[in-house]
Amino acid sequence: MRFIITAVLAMTASSQMAAQNDSQAYSDYLKEHAEEPVGYVLSKLKDYRLVAIGEDHWIADHTPFLCEVLREAAAHDDTRPDIVALEFGNEIDQKTANYVTHSPIFAPDSVVKILQHAPDVYGNPFKEYFDVFKCIWEINQTLPEEDKIYIGLLDPAGVQDSFNKTSIQRGRDRDMSMYEKLRVYLMKGNKVIFYAGQAHTQRQIRGYMPRNRDFYYNYPSAGFLIKSSYPNDVYTIDLWSPINMGLGYERNPQTGTWYEKSEGKFDKAFEANGNKPCGFDIRNTIWGDITMMEYFCPPGKGDEYYPSHPKDGNPYTREVLLSQLVDGIVFVKPSSSFTGGTLINIYTPDFVEVCRQRSGGKLTTPESILRRVNEWHPLMRMPE
Repeated sequence: MRFIITAVLAMTASSQMAAQNDSQAYSDYLKEHAEEPVGYVLSKLKDYRLVAIGEDHWIADHTPFLCEVLREAAAHDDTRPDIVALEFGNEIDQKTANYVTHSPIFAPDSVVKILQHAPDVYGNPFKEYFDVFKCIWEINQTLPEEDKIYIGLLDPAGVQDSFNKTSIQRGRDRDMSMYEKLRVYLMKGNKVIFYAGQAHTQRQIRGYMPRNRDFYYNYPSAGFLIKSSYPNDVYTIDLWSPINMGLGYERNPQTGTWYEKSEGKFDKAFEANGNKPCGFDIRNTIWGDITMMEYFCPPGKGDEYYPSHPKDGNPYTREVLLSQLVDGIVFVKPSSSFTGGTLINIYTPDFVEVCRQRSGGKLTTPESILRRVNEWHPLMRMPE
């Protein structure tokens, strides 16, 4: 028994040492090239017409960084965005968003209305998204009228129709709609921050296999389309995070923390760099050579998610590199210390009725709807 325990401990120590060695080159690059993160993003706003920032949904740690960037960017003519284009809002509420950003008095009820129509069947009742609208309103109170920042809502109206089952519009059309709006902003000469989930901001060819079919439906992300159309005017940044399993993060039962990319190899590089918040370019670097599989794949799922010889139109291959998807990375804090976002009550009587109909009569109170959202995204916290 002692031999077995000793052998296991030796194997564990050997594995940890190998991971540290694997991480050293990534850490060395950070020591030489990483910059303070807000300044890093501002430098891109100076040089590019559109900066895409990709978040992970349902956490409390990415939107505060966006607000940091916005406050500092707004103070300078060469970095102040004309438009902050957001995934979490529907085009049917664009006039409401204009009112929120330019009103002399903050309008929380109007923000709630926008979040009700955000792209989920029961809206996006997330405090962190509410705070982004309030942040931009606060910034605009300090700016003259000609410099005030607009919010562009990117989600197409048809998504709401699909939730209400009055249209067969599918979510896959969202990326094309986002792209068309972003393209118009650029053509009008606007400086834009495009803030959305990483699946939309990255230069991805996305795919899924429809039910009862044996071939993938593939389509380009908004990030792919806008970067391909304007390669010299668009810069794409990923905000570092744990592995998102689709509905949020899952905890590793052995460590009690969320699964990290490539079993923590890259997170150890940030740790060796003192876990200092930072931003850095990845083109022609060791970070750019990380594969899509290393970046996205849960442990033990490589053969299933990224087969060696993909077929049936599967776009997820082992050869896709991170540098093909994004231009830079921002590390806000150790992903092991991330927290889930906070749910808020956006369920006015009229929207409760909408949710009741969408749920087939099962959800009839704000609390019941919030609990259902919490079931879908259990890392989020219920309202206190």
